Amino acid sequence: MPPRPEKAPWWLREAALILLGVALVAAYVIQAGASEVATHLQDLSVAAIALAVAVNLLGWVPRIASYHAVAASTLTGTSWRQSAHASLAANGANLVLPARLGDVALVVDLSRRATVARSIATVAAWRALSTLALLLLAGATLAALLVPRLVPWPAWAILAAAFLIGFGLVVFVAQSGTRLAATWMRRRADRFATAVGQATTGPPVLLPMRALAASLLAASLAWALEVASAAVVLASLAPATPWPHIVMASLAGLAAKALRFTPGGIGLYEGMFAGVLWGLGVEGSTAVTAGILSGLVSNLVTLALGARSAAGLLGTGSLATLRHLRERPWHEAAPAPGEDAADGNDEARAEGLGRP
Repeated sequence: MPPRPEKAPWWLREAALILLGVALVAAYVIQAGASEVATHLQDLSVAAIALAVAVNLLGWVPRIASYHAVAASTLTGTSWRQSAHASLAANGANLVLPARLGDVALVVDLSRRATVARSIATVAAWRALSTLALLLLAGATLAALLVPRLVPWPAWAILAAAFLIGFGLVVFVAQSGTRLAATWMRRRADRFATAVGQATTGPPVLLPMRALAASLLAASLAWALEVASAAVVLASLAPATPWPHIVMASLAGLAAKALRFTPGGIGLYEGMFAGVLWGLGVEGSTAVTAGILSGLVSNLVTLALGARSAAGLLGTGSLATLRHLRERPWHEAAPAPGEDAADGNDEARAEGLGRP
């Protein structure tokens, strides 16, 4: 049997994916008209970019709050400062590491003071609620686009009503312990279990209704502010664009970005954002320019905020010590400091995100 070819280093694969994303963005610019895009960039005010950055920065407050609502109920003694470092580190690392390894590194780090099952459940629940929040906003926006054609209600009222109905249903189903909710959450957790070499995630860790609702609401607000940041950019280029169109395009772009086929969703976010806007009647070069700028603002803010925390997380040896976690059963409590110091890096570990 011939030997299997060696895989390229992860950083080389990531560099290739970044180049692919940049090539996609270049193709969008050429298709829309490079001269028109350049004109839009020259006409864009610095104040609009500064406001978009400020709104994006503000969105990190509810994003951290969403993680904290989950972690405070699953991991005893979790402080706001720890939650801030954890969420910033995971998102920052996910920009440059393949296959959401930033989340895996966070699971490993949390497992130093909790069971593997609880660490997996914490990160999986946080990501699952974030995904549900994005879907809720997308569904409510779609209703705001379609229902006014049938019922003469204001679009904002339809969006609010649809979101509240969806929010209530999600919280009810998640708390009811139905097979649908349990199966979906188990599948989310199993991805992390497989990544850290665990055959099972163990018994489910159920969130209190207060924590679940708070995390879902905070995640929804975080996504809404991300959309608002993109709306600021587009409004400066095409002020007459209806707000439901802006929201739908932004959410579609964020959903494509969440697929993580390219680092930071480069090429995917811009293409989906511009494609939806173009389909809704916005001029092509305007849509492409807004997509490029809003995606750039989002990624640069995440990188700027998360770089230090991500370096601290990876500096604790979280990914390098995956082997030790794989040798520990999911139900086993975290060892005391020094007991698993195979790499002689106890001091660095004690300063990790999982420590009080």
